[in-house]
Amino acid sequence: MIEYYCQGNDILSETHSCESGKECQNGRCRDIGSTCIDECSLSENKDCFNSTSYRICGNYDYDSCLKWSEAILCPMGPIGRGCINDGVCVTEAPDPNPEPTQECEPIGLRTDGKYCSPEYEWELQKLEKNSCENDFECKGNDCSDGTCGEVSVVVEEDKGWVIWLIIGGIVLIIFLVIFLVIKR
Repeated sequence: MIEYYCQGNDILSETHSCESGKECQNGRCRDIGSTCIDECSLSENKDCFNSTSYRICGNYDYDSCLKWSEAILCPMGPIGRGCINDGVCVTEAPDPNPEPTQECEPIGLRTDGKYCSPEYEWELQKLEKNSCENDFECKGNDCSDGTCGEVSVVVEEDKGWVIWLIIGGIVLIIFLVIFLVIKR
């Protein structure tokens, strides 16, 4: 069997031969004429046998085939024992108060019609007459007696007079400059 591997930028290889009386089958040395079939694919892999036990892949007998071990009982813990996800034993309860996954912060931040909820998740702001607990939940920023108040529309004052005042000042300065130039 030839095994290839990288070292720096070079691809190197090693030749492996099976010992006397064995032949290479599917990358493993097996007894010549062996008809055994692997039950598992990778030595030392673990797998749950049932809800409280696991097993390990390996060569446990006279032939060269991989097999699962006998069931191995998970250790006892404060909540009992259990086997999950590829032979991992669990002996303790999951954290009842895990750190929240935070989409946003701080709580109450408002942007683009959404607010950051106490669960650190973006929620759509509520319209009037919807139930609420905080002002920031409401589109009108008013939560009274557990209900969103009216969305008040603020009409901005016309500030056009400011522009006309500036234009008028510029025209006055131009006339003043012309008057002073003519008077000389």
